[in-house]
Amino acid sequence: MNCKSLTLLLLLLVPALASSLPAASKLKTQATLLSEQESIAPGQRFSVALRFQIAEHWHTYWRNAGDAGLATKITWDLPPGFVAGEIQWPTPQRLDLGAGIVNFGYEGDVWHLVEIQAPQDLKPGQTLTFQARVDWLECEEICQPGQADLTLKIKSAAESRANPALSAAFQKAAAKSRSGTKPRPFPPPARAIK
Repeated sequence: MNCKSLTLLLLLLVPALASSLPAASKLKTQATLLSEQESIAPGQRFSVALRFQIAEHWHTYWRNAGDAGLATKITWDLPPGFVAGEIQWPTPQRLDLGAGIVNFGYEGDVWHLVEIQAPQDLKPGQTLTFQARVDWLECEEICQPGQADLTLKIKSAAESRANPALSAAFQKAAAKSRSGTKPRPFPPPARAIK
């Protein structure tokens, strides 16, 4: 198939796929945005978390999904002057799906951290709105695309204040993100017996 044919096929399929997105009530992954800070100061770097609560037996994917799958994507709409970094991927699980198919991803409760930089000229006393369009693929025996438009409000202040209710959870998520970005190694290849 040449490049033009492939492009035409994709252009025809994208609207059909978008209209076939499952309703939020049928999704198996609940997505939430959380902040480690109750208030942020000018020039501060802070973390937000995209928290996935994934239904039992379902999974989402790491940045390198393996044999099949798609990585989670976040598209930010930030207040003026704010800059978001890349997803800090926690170490994934190896998902053996049978028939020689191996993927890398997540099950259960997963926190994807993103560092955000506030501008130096941030004025205290504002309520700031952070919006994210999140796209993911969730799978059990079948796969379905997931999408959520999430909003997070954080106040600006002369001095920052941590969110004590989430402090331990953010520390745990940061440790999982720092513990390594490589999945557990594949087992050694089978050797033929002569």
